[in-house]
Amino acid sequence: MPTENRNEILQQARKLVLTRGFNAFSFRDIAKLVNIKSSSVHYHFPSKEDLGLALIRRFAAELTEFVAEVEAENDDPLSRIRGFMVLFEGTAKSAGRVCLAGVLAGDVETLGEPLRAEVRAFFLHVENWLAGQIDQLGAGGKATARRRPSAAARRQAGWILASLEGALVSARLHGEPQRVLEAVTCIMEMLEQRG
Repeated sequence: MPTENRNEILQQARKLVLTRGFNAFSFRDIAKLVNIKSSSVHYHFPSKEDLGLALIRRFAAELTEFVAEVEAENDDPLSRIRGFMVLFEGTAKSAGRVCLAGVLAGDVETLGEPLRAEVRAFFLHVENWLAGQIDQLGAGGKATARRRPSAAARRQAGWILASLEGALVSARLHGEPQRVLEAVTCIMEMLEQRG
């Protein structure tokens, strides 16, 4: 039962973050949704910062699993990048949802340093993965011997991720999920010219 409560708390907290933002709900709000006492929420997560850390770590684990599937299903870097972007398309189509990490990044000035660091690490991890794929694309699809992606690939990866996150926000604002599809199309056209 404690594990079930913890998972349900995380699920409800994630929904609240995605609809209200990290700072616009309380442990009482979560407790009401889970039908437990707020002290039970504090039992699992002594502070809101602890809850935020658990949320971003779970999200990072989900993304890692998704990327592993994309890599297993796609042999070339362009297909892997395209497979990665399916995640953003699906998010946009899910009733105007946005990225959990993107919401937390938007609240970064109000987060404690451990949570800020975890959100930064999440984005750097994604950017480095994308940059590695971009470097492989530039090398004709072959893995490069570099330990770190090139500076040019890191810049492009940062731009791609910012474009996708921004497209999600814009799609939500306007109620037009096709804005993400349009961003994906532009990104893929740019990458195809590079390859």
